[in-house]
Amino acid sequence: MAGGRSLMIGSFGWDWEAWQGPFYPEDMPADWRLTFYSNEFGCVLVPSDVWSSEPDVDAWREDAPEGFRFYLEVSGELADGPYRDRLLQAAQTLGPLCGGAVAEAGARDRGLDRLGQLGVPVYTLEDDEAVPPVWRPGVTACPCAPLAWVRFGGDPDARALREVIEGFVGCAGDEDLAMILETSPGVLRDAQAIARLMGY
Repeated sequence: MAGGRSLMIGSFGWDWEAWQGPFYPEDMPADWRLTFYSNEFGCVLVPSDVWSSEPDVDAWREDAPEGFRFYLEVSGELADGPYRDRLLQAAQTLGPLCGGAVAEAGARDRGLDRLGQLGVPVYTLEDDEAVPPVWRPGVTACPCAPLAWVRFGGDPDARALREVIEGFVGCAGDEDLAMILETSPGVLRDAQAIARLMGY
């Protein structure tokens, strides 16, 4: 591990029908996807519409290995009222597998500081003096949270993946890191291989 840090690579969600065949075996039941995914990658950013629909979070915890991390996206109105209670319940159920929540600016003002009482860090996508920003290429100034979220306009080549990884690890602190990539499973595997070659 470069500098003693690890870098986990993951995706925005894991339950994509389009991945059946290219990533998940054709005959694999849908309820096995998380187990398969979490044995291939180290983390996932759970879309807000997934955790807010009252899924079986206990099953998620059972399906993922120790060391895997779930990050929970929190968008707009999903930081308020009953959704906030579901978020807190999901984070509490995941326990040490919950790596944090990714929220819009003003997260503390919306009661998400209660996640901190559970030991769950809250990161923001926008400038917020009290909450570390998620690293995004060309957007986030250093220093940043130990979490990156990268959206590609297509499938990047190995050089572009290396540049993104170098940009993030150069901006983040000395703790273990997680990088969420919105891309195909093949590119996720490539990014993971590049990170390993770089010592992460």
